[in-house]
This record gives sequence, structure tokens and C-alpha cells, in this order.
Amino acid sequence: IGRTLMAMAARTDTSGKLDEIKMPTLIMVGEHDKVTPPIAAQSMHERIESSQLEIIPDAAHMSNLENPAEFNKHLLAFLDKLKS
Repeated sequence: IGRTLMAMAARTDTSGKLDEIKMPTLIMVGEHDKVTPPIAAQSMHERIESSQLEIIPDAAHMSNLENPAEFNKHLLAFLDKLKS
């Protein structure tokens, strides 16, 4: 955990570039995520023009493992939209 926290602290903040993203983007966040809380995901969504935000219920930061059915439902729907 210590190494992870040190790496996160040293990481460059690139959030200023979010508005440069011009492609369809799926943002998924667990409703109980403390690392990247839903309010942060909402902020990303507001800055990425063609984004879609899905809040995964009964999940925290590892929503793909904590609620895989809901995660996969949103991921597959997003990918299906890209195909059409």
C-alpha cells in the first residue's frame, strides 16, 4: 500500500486535458468508490464532451469485480453503440 500511495502522490495531474478527449468515452464508477468518488467521475463526465457516465451500485473502486453483472451490462451496451 505504501508504494501505491507514493506512486499516486508522484503522479502528474493530467485532468486539465480531459476536455481534449473527443471520442466516445465510458466512465464507470462504483457508488461507494473512495479512491475516485462518483463526484470526481461526474466532473470528468462534464468535461469530456462525448462521455457517458454509469454509476455501478453496490460497488467501490473495483466495480468490475464487486458487481460484474452491472459493470458488464454497461460495458457491452457501450460497445454495442460504438458498433452501430
